[in-house]
Amino acid sequence: MDFCSGRWKIYAPFGLKDLFTLTLRPNKRLISEDIYYKKVDKWTNIWPELTVIRW
Repeated sequence: MDFCSGRWKIYAPFGLKDLFTLTLRPNKRLISEDIYYKKVDKWTNIWPELTVIRW
């Protein structure tokens, strides 16, 4: 938040579409396939409406 103006600044180099469409997409550079699917299981139990992009 920009405390001088009271406005939020959002940096989203890849956009916000996945956020607004509730889409999970693997980041193959940061985690393994096994870790991704463990996270998918956890998150889809909480939010079943998520769309999951396969590894």
